[in-house]
Amino acid sequence: MTTTNNALLVFANLTADREKRIADYTALYNCERWEACMAVDLDAPETNNWEMLKMIGIDPATADLSTIINGLACWNVYLSNTNHLTDSDLLQHLKTRILLEPVTLIPPNADMEEHIGMNNFEDLPEVSNRDAALPRPLPRPTATTN
Repeated sequence: MTTTNNALLVFANLTADREKRIADYTALYNCERWEACMAVDLDAPETNNWEMLKMIGIDPATADLSTIINGLACWNVYLSNTNHLTDSDLLQHLKTRILLEPVTLIPPNADMEEHIGMNNFEDLPEVSNRDAALPRPLPRPTATTN
């Protein structure tokens, strides 16, 4: 099974389970969807981005930087402020810290995304223009008032 097909299957299963839990919560507590979503998502299992990448067929131990970045984007996880890091430094930082930090296992959805800022607190010079080409979430429609 290809990574794309595997990801679609994983996301479909996780989304179906989340939607069932949201529907059950809404019915049980007679609340609005947003409230049920928050309750269900807060109760979701804990994991890390390393394991999430493995779930969709990407082995972070051997994957290159582009594969990891694009795999994270499949989960609605986006990097920013990376231009002060070389590719090898960013890859090392991802593999030894960022991908191992605890996160909640929530399937990609239109209501949320995660942004990981690799902030340049030391004011290091830029060594790339990578940020301009990083995956970004699609713009959300905005409500209009008449």
